[in-house]
Amino acid sequence: MNFIEQFNFIINNQKVNENIRFILDEGDKHSLFINYFGVNYNKEKLVSVKLYFSFFKNPSNSFLNTFEINDIYKNLIFNNWKPSKTYNFIHQGLTFGLKCYLNNGKVIINKYVHFRTSNFALGLPSKLNLFDEDKINPGICLEFHNSYIEEKKYFYINSIENKLKLLKDFGIENKATIKNLNVIEYTESELERKINLGLNNTDSVKKILTIENNQRLKELSFYFYNKFNLYFFAPGYRINNTTKAIYYVPREVYYENFPMQTINLLIK
Repeated sequence: MNFIEQFNFIINNQKVNENIRFILDEGDKHSLFINYFGVNYNKEKLVSVKLYFSFFKNPSNSFLNTFEINDIYKNLIFNNWKPSKTYNFIHQGLTFGLKCYLNNGKVIINKYVHFRTSNFALGLPSKLNLFDEDKINPGICLEFHNSYIEEKKYFYINSIENKLKLLKDFGIENKATIKNLNVIEYTESELERKINLGLNNTDSVKKILTIENNQRLKELSFYFYNKFNLYFFAPGYRINNTTKAIYYVPREVYYENFPMQTINLLIK
């Protein structure tokens, strides 16, 4: 299957569809709610489809229980995250995610939750020294694997020094330039280190994808553009791993914080 076929196979999976509809139903109860999606991929296959749903006030306790969040992590969330009446770069909601893998013809779903906070509840990064401008509202992510909860520390890198260091560490100095790079979202966990590049124009993303020359991803990107008028956004990389990431958003996201809802476009 090509990437388009793999994507549609995953998004039309019954269990994935049930989860999407369940979360969208919860979102309908909220005046401010956004959703969007991306993919992880390598040269050969679409590794996963990632679906994000962001709330700006506390979801119901029954919703949290269905998402398998125990009392320890409920306390972590609500001691470090506060509701908001607005959407902006600093406050992007309490985000629930579905990471949907295709494995030997079967779809496996990992659930996770992400939020930004005003403190370093999980600590500072171990592989990067932060400057003051990198210490603004770090993030926390909890991904629920079958037998393990992966705690991820998120940092939003604005300093030129650390942007340059991360581009070098991840071996992508030839793909992105500082002048076109608003921010780097940098993640550390016990399992991996990764970055997403907050580039400020579509041409910069197109340059990266042209260098990588992944024809299957190009076809998938044209598919989302032609069908839904969505643009590629925020390419992502991992250390010592060939899996990469890309997201698909309305073009307005490049110019302003835009309360998008794009997963609704995917379900019938």
